[in-house]
Amino acid sequence: ITGAPPTTTESPANETVDLEEHLESAYFAEGPGLEKGKVGTECFFTLYAQGIKTSNIDCVITGPETIRADVYDNSDGSFDIEWEPNVPGQFVIDLRIDGVPIK
Repeated sequence: ITGAPPTTTESPANETVDLEEHLESAYFAEGPGLEKGKVGTECFFTLYAQGIKTSNIDCVITGPETIRADVYDNSDGSFDIEWEPNVPGQFVIDLRIDGVPIK
């Protein structure tokens, strides 16, 4: 897969097929920075996106403040993502590959 994963495509019989369900399993994230953090301390997690030929990874964390996380390409299909909360509260992580949200 190169670039943004398609959400639909035409099959040889001209039927529309939803590929999003099949592609979702190719991406996952894990690490302590997804669940909890401490004010003034760097939080981190890793996105695994094997087979994706893009480095267009965007991560914005929203809550009591909005934070654009730093994303580091490990050149092995994984990306380290780091962010630091400056105020306490609950946050929502919006992680996207080529603009497509990761659930």
